Amino acid sequence: PMDAVRQKLVNESHQRVAGRVISCIVMIMLYFFSYFQRVAIPGTIFDELQMEFTLSASTVAGLGSVFIFVYAFSQLFVGVLADRLGGRRLLLAGGVLMCLGEMLFPLSKTVFALYACRIITSLGASGIYLSIVKEIDTLFPAKNFSLILGIAIFFGYSGGLFGTLPFERLVSRFGWRNSLVLIGVVSCLVLGVCFFVLQRFKTPEGGSTPISFHPYRSVLENRYSYPILISGSINFALYFVIQTTLGKKFLQDVAGVSSKNAAMITFVMMFCSMLLSLIAGMIPKLFDNRRKVFVQLSTGITFVASVLSLVSLITGAGEWAFLVLFAVFAVSSGFGPLFTCLIREVNSPRNVGVSVSLHNCNCYLQVAIF
Repeated sequence: PMDAVRQKLVNESHQRVAGRVISCIVMIMLYFFSYFQRVAIPGTIFDELQMEFTLSASTVAGLGSVFIFVYAFSQLFVGVLADRLGGRRLLLAGGVLMCLGEMLFPLSKTVFALYACRIITSLGASGIYLSIVKEIDTLFPAKNFSLILGIAIFFGYSGGLFGTLPFERLVSRFGWRNSLVLIGVVSCLVLGVCFFVLQRFKTPEGGSTPISFHPYRSVLENRYSYPILISGSINFALYFVIQTTLGKKFLQDVAGVSSKNAAMITFVMMFCSMLLSLIAGMIPKLFDNRRKVFVQLSTGITFVASVLSLVSLITGAGEWAFLVLFAVFAVSSGFGPLFTCLIREVNSPRNVGVSVSLHNCNCYLQVAIF
């Protein structure tokens, strides 16, 4: 009888672990499409949108800005909701809104409709990343947080990777509208899988405390938050603006690069960021979980890449120079998971959602401004 009880406990433990892993996988699948939306539109289809709707470059770029502004400010509310409701419910609600915006965008006939769809998509996407962070913090030991987050970001960023060269090739074959409708349908199917799996494998929900913005005051009064908030947002914003909005258009107009090769360069850029995000999650474990030196390193890399980019622009450098420099920006951004770990660790465990959401808000606010 004791062996039977012991075996039953082992089986239940394995089922719990399996449930956590499977839940994490399906959430990352949805994050794939969330990140695709940030990278692919308008960056990869900038010229297509500009020509079909006869728009100025600034109006097309505004499709990226409005998405990021809404995403940034939504983080302030999403952080509170994540701590209050739990990540699972927030992720599913956000997924519904994101899929709605995804499906309506390629069906839009006016500029107003394009902007409205981007706002809806952004509102939905704003809760997905933070929900995953909250669930990882809830389901897995703290010592493995940076490793698991790095893995989640690596596979989530693959949505951005798909939004570069593969999406450009898809658009060249089927047109931007048909391509985005197909992607929207697949996204809806993934959301359906999320509903099924997350209902089957129940995860802990949020607390019963009332919704309050007081935790933000606690984070902002903590002087250890500011080095992370400032350096993290600048590193990320410089990379992300190049990756999602200006990079491909800049390469075509300034460096004379073809559409395919420009998309290839942003593809390499995204892959470098993905690879470093995965490695950055593993490195601290080799150095007794020390992270400060890597944060300083990534900030130094961003500074050097910025100076060299300016020099290259002034001197009229060619395609290969910008390929290397864009990749260097991506390497710096790959240390992003460490900033997330630090902002979480220097603040109260009760404020995980709030501290990460404030950091996320600051990063994307800088992107929108840049």
